[in-house]
Amino acid sequence: MRRYITILVFLLCGLQAGANHFTGGNLRYEYTGVQRQYRVVLTLYKSCEPTAIDLPSFINIYAESKSKNIILSKNLGRISEDTLAVFCPGTINTCNNMTSPYPGYIVAEYADTIIFPVVTNDWNLVFSNSSRSLNIVNLQGASGTAFYIDAPVNMSGVDNSSAKLAEYPPHVLFINDSIAIPLSATDADGDTVAYSFINPESSSGTNIPYYTGYNYSQPFGQTGLCYIKNNNTLVMKATAVGKYTIAMRMKEYRKGKYIGYTTHDFIVTCVSSSPGNKLSIPEPATRKYMNTYTCPGRKNYLSLNFIDPASADSVYMNITTPSIPGFSFNTTGSNGVGSANGSISWTTPLSMNPSTLTFFDIAVLVRDNACKQKGKATYIYRVNTRECSADSVWPGDANTDKVVDMYDPLAIAMNYNDTGSARPNAATTWAAQYCQYWDGSFLNNIDVKHADCNGDGMIDTADLAIVDSNYSKTHPKGGAAQKTTAGPDLYFDHSGIHPNPDSTVSIKMFLGNANTPVSDFYGLATHVLVDGLSLATPPVIKHGSNWIGDSTNTLNFTKEVSATSVDWALARTNKLNVNGQGWIADLEFKIPANTASGTLVTLSYNNTKIIDKEGLDKFEFNTLTDTFYVWQPVYISNVNNSISKLRLYPNPSDDKALLSFHSPQPCTISICVTDMTGRILESYNNSLQKGDNTIQLSAGTLPPGLYLVKVSSIDAGFAETLKWIRR
Repeated sequence: MRRYITILVFLLCGLQAGANHFTGGNLRYEYTGVQRQYRVVLTLYKSCEPTAIDLPSFINIYAESKSKNIILSKNLGRISEDTLAVFCPGTINTCNNMTSPYPGYIVAEYADTIIFPVVTNDWNLVFSNSSRSLNIVNLQGASGTAFYIDAPVNMSGVDNSSAKLAEYPPHVLFINDSIAIPLSATDADGDTVAYSFINPESSSGTNIPYYTGYNYSQPFGQTGLCYIKNNNTLVMKATAVGKYTIAMRMKEYRKGKYIGYTTHDFIVTCVSSSPGNKLSIPEPATRKYMNTYTCPGRKNYLSLNFIDPASADSVYMNITTPSIPGFSFNTTGSNGVGSANGSISWTTPLSMNPSTLTFFDIAVLVRDNACKQKGKATYIYRVNTRECSADSVWPGDANTDKVVDMYDPLAIAMNYNDTGSARPNAATTWAAQYCQYWDGSFLNNIDVKHADCNGDGMIDTADLAIVDSNYSKTHPKGGAAQKTTAGPDLYFDHSGIHPNPDSTVSIKMFLGNANTPVSDFYGLATHVLVDGLSLATPPVIKHGSNWIGDSTNTLNFTKEVSATSVDWALARTNKLNVNGQGWIADLEFKIPANTASGTLVTLSYNNTKIIDKEGLDKFEFNTLTDTFYVWQPVYISNVNNSISKLRLYPNPSDDKALLSFHSPQPCTISICVTDMTGRILESYNNSLQKGDNTIQLSAGTLPPGLYLVKVSSIDAGFAETLKWIRR
């Protein structure tokens, strides 16, 4: 196989950078529109302190493809350098005077174009330099340790540009301040961005250890705060002075598919505060319209309201609208004590083509007058475009995404009991119908009138019948729903059932657990599939009172799609989110009498969507498949002739775990270890003796995470699946 190896000599640049003691950085890329050509941008931060020297004019990064055995080195030139304006005017920081108690920071950007020699899905851009800042409090031996950040580039049918934070990460905190910092990212491709914390690295896969009492989710120690709320706000608090390193990953998803990530690795310097120095950042009163829709000819209006946690601070607002041919934006703003209000209005020109202008962003900068540190943030309002008929309602398409499906009951639930103008001569046949606009919008600037599927001027359960009657019908306007995976589990639990031919089974359905509960939940919609059986009638989903709600504050919608599948939506109707975990419903179906013993049945969730009360997608959840075998019923004389007392321990475990059980007779047992996608990682058979048995499972090279251990025996008519957590 032909090998491409490009090596550039950069020792001089490396030596120059070696004494800078970087306090943070981010590596990202921008697709240029030319195949295999990207613009690479490296952002580096350094503090103004005696041990630091000037940032170099050039700095080196490299790209690596392990599958192609290629290393490509590249020098990036410095394109900008500036001092971060963290403090209010007149405040002296260490960039002005080294004796100042307030740390100053300098940011520089480096950029150049790189052409990858081949198309492959495992390119990885890397910046690595042995010059971390000195005197870091939470990391062991980090001072002078290598600073490592990367950004994967997947070229397998994906042209992608990295997401970029609208503001620099926070670099200075006053101790004992609890602040909420917005995580507002721009993405040139319109991808969804999810944020999470990771362990800082010194090289690929090599974590820098933390001192006792610190970890990547508690970088300020056990008395501090550091967490991401609702995937859009970084909450931070430190209780002691010092330098603390934080690493945060920004993952991109496109229509539910993971695209790539970038990493922000940065130091937060915590300093003593004095009365009046408390930092507060203005926050939006609602995020409901921060991701909106428009279409040709549509009149649009966005209401802005920002509130400062410190009610005595004056709030100022600055709106930056994009320059787009044919668009004319009108903005208003009113600054005030404790809050600022404004609006953005425009009429989308009829000439706008959603296929060429898929979205645009409006930036709103808000700040208060608190000193010594500035309380400011940039919020991004994304406007997605699509074709539409401004006055038409398609009965059943409650969320106007051009298809009637399981997601439409969620739109009905969000606006339950809302009233407005009834449709003149309302009909429920599948045709576009005129209706006046209602007073209000939902689901990202979609008018509420669409959720009134039967046109009677009231949104309630009667509208579900129209969803049912027009199910699966489509029309020319609308856009596609998106989903992705991460976080709490949506899963089945078949324990305790007797899957015999000609028997009816009821399988529990759960969302979240005690370790990973669900927050800010309003509703879900999903396609449930029973695979491996030829059912006479479709499965049924039965819902009762649970942590989501009861018959007084929830709606439950099911639609038979095929003999083995059903679309299902469950949502609250009181416009209030709920937090919780556990059982949500039962999946019930009858196993045909002619089903062969040993038939494998697979249960799965597909095209799942979870929303909060404002219709915003919840991106951090997993949908898990489940499997079991159908067996002939065991007669009374053999009722104890099956494997029992199945146990996996310790769990969680490190390198090894033990699987123990009791077998009434000698038999052969199969053990299969899979990841959460069902990919088989280990598989082997064991012979059991009569009585108690113990088998050792080795984690081997498995990375930390959640795995499934599937235990089955045709001899004993037994099958069970356990969850295994590898620490």
